[in-house]
Amino acid sequence: MGLAVFAIAMAAAGPTWADQVHLSNGQVLDGIVLRQSDAQVVLQVAWESHIILDRETVVKIDTVDEAARTALLNRWHEDYQAFRKRDERQQAFEESQRAKGLVFYRGEWLTKEEVQAIKTDLRHAEAERAKREAAEESLKREEEVRKKLEGELAALTQRLQGMQVEQARLQQEITSLRQLLSRRHRRWPLPRRWPRFVRDPGGRILRVAVDASGTAVELTDGTRCELVFDGATYSYIDRNGVVHSVEPSDAED
Repeated sequence: MGLAVFAIAMAAAGPTWADQVHLSNGQVLDGIVLRQSDAQVVLQVAWESHIILDRETVVKIDTVDEAARTALLNRWHEDYQAFRKRDERQQAFEESQRAKGLVFYRGEWLTKEEVQAIKTDLRHAEAERAKREAAEESLKREEEVRKKLEGELAALTQRLQGMQVEQARLQQEITSLRQLLSRRHRRWPLPRRWPRFVRDPGGRILRVAVDASGTAVELTDGTRCELVFDGATYSYIDRNGVVHSVEPSDAED
């Protein structure tokens, strides 16, 4: 505890009899006014300690008589002497502790070995803390990467779904175009009477079925293909889109 700390402590103690300096901020300082002028006020606040105040900040000064000032000075001197004795005893104690080889560390007098052990433990604790923070940072980065990959996967899945929808639309369009092509000869007048049988270029006799769903040729494997008439010839289109010309046949069931 130094003299400056002692002076502050004594100023805060607030003596019973002392000059009082009232400041513009409402604060009241107790002490002994040593000097005052138009520019400043010098106020003693403890033994061998004083402060200088700007005169503009001083509202008024209440003074006491010399007897009160002398009593205050004697009190300060006694307190100062008591403080010096305590300080000397503290210094003597510290010197004796150092003579024993002790070190004042973290609020305690310890041996050098104890201090070294504490420092080692602190280093280990710091290393563990650094490892833990590094692991947490690594986990944080991994989580950020995972979220990013999940976002990219969601975007790709959405694109794939869109492509599948587009594929289905194009497939429907292809089917519609094939159906349109298979009916390209329908602009011609239909025959008054469809033949019951037709013969393909290979000589096979194929049955013709006429019902509510339309006119179709029944192939040998049971497949039905639409029979079309272009005004002069008959033909059908198989599942592969190949056009086969046929001609009416007089064959019986």
